[in-house]
Amino acid sequence: MTKTSTVPSYREMTRQLLDKYTKQKILLLAPDCNLGLRYTDYEDCYKDKNNNFIVIPSRDFFDWLNDYKKCVARKPFDVCIALRILEHIPLRQLDYLIYSLANVIKSGGILHAVVPDMTNCVKQLLTELREETVDWFNVLRLNIEIFSEGDHVYDRHATFTCEELMQKLLTKEGLFTIKSISQIKLDTPITPELYIVAERV
Repeated sequence: MTKTSTVPSYREMTRQLLDKYTKQKILLLAPDCNLGLRYTDYEDCYKDKNNNFIVIPSRDFFDWLNDYKKCVARKPFDVCIALRILEHIPLRQLDYLIYSLANVIKSGGILHAVVPDMTNCVKQLLTELREETVDWFNVLRLNIEIFSEGDHVYDRHATFTCEELMQKLLTKEGLFTIKSISQIKLDTPITPELYIVAERV
């Protein structure tokens, strides 16, 4: 893993990735990313003005992916962007989600994912609690990253994400190869996240 880099915001990173792949078909897993897109009923998704990428709407990813796989006219995606998504999926379903994504991404296609680096969050939390004067804001923020709870699936982290788990989930069945894993910090300097780039085999 390379050293930590800081990206100002989740939205900015999403926009940078979309701009990088303007001529390719992009699958963007982003339930609440306001990027000025238009909704199309026919395909149950969002598109940009040039139809260059598709965004899954806020309905169940599994249902959408299953419907898309069955679509006769479907074309595989060149790129999938899943920033701050995978940690919200329970582990028993996360493996199936990765398999489902592999079914709609073409060979040589790229997956970009960002997940919390929870191993590092735990280390930071333990360090913080050993300090003579504890910064309770940092403790709370790190706790949210590790133990977040809520009524909606996107309010809580269902899987303990770390570098080892993500490598295993992506590569164990020969679906993806890891191109790079680096540590980044989006929106906040407190909680580290893993930025994973993987290639569909």
